[in-house]
Amino acid sequence: MNLDRIAREGKLSRRCFLKAAAVLGGFFLLGGCEEGIKNPMGPEIEDPVSDPITPPTPQYTNITGTWDLSTRSDFGNDNFKGSMDVNYLNLTQTGELAPGYSKDVYKIIGSFSGFGWLIQRKSDGVLYPLQNAYGNIINGRINTTMTSHNLEFYLGSQNFRLRGVAPDYKKMWGDIRFNVNMTSIYGTSDGIITLTGMWDGERK
Repeated sequence: MNLDRIAREGKLSRRCFLKAAAVLGGFFLLGGCEEGIKNPMGPEIEDPVSDPITPPTPQYTNITGTWDLSTRSDFGNDNFKGSMDVNYLNLTQTGELAPGYSKDVYKIIGSFSGFGWLIQRKSDGVLYPLQNAYGNIINGRINTTMTSHNLEFYLGSQNFRLRGVAPDYKKMWGDIRFNVNMTSIYGTSDGIITLTGMWDGERK
């Protein structure tokens, strides 16, 4: 509807044109005007932003998966304090009973990488690091009937034992015992030291 043309051709008086323009100008595009259709009821209201869909929480029926582990601040002994991490712990809960059990306790197999620790002597602050070790877990087992799902495994050696629980198979935690031969690894006169504390594990 070209209101300007209608006014020029005499089909609409200038007065009616101006009146019509005043009434309709807010609703239609006029010549040389870039403003679009307006909401006659007032300012436009934006559509409400929908809440993002939260994916369902994964449910797990066993401990199989990739985990990372780290010790808590209590890891150490009277003379040393330390920290330990495993960046990739790959576990598989098998259907094979663990040795010595007739039911309910099943074997866990797996491997680990990115295993390291940092041990600090309390008396002088000297640091003893270990980085990027890898290997296989041994003597892994888990009780499937207990609601706490008690578990135990060793990181490549009987010297590095972890025990704990995994109640919903989403997280696990427990106690840790490391026997570290400071003499053979670092050449100190300490011999074998034992570090204990607590650890936590989360799925990747």
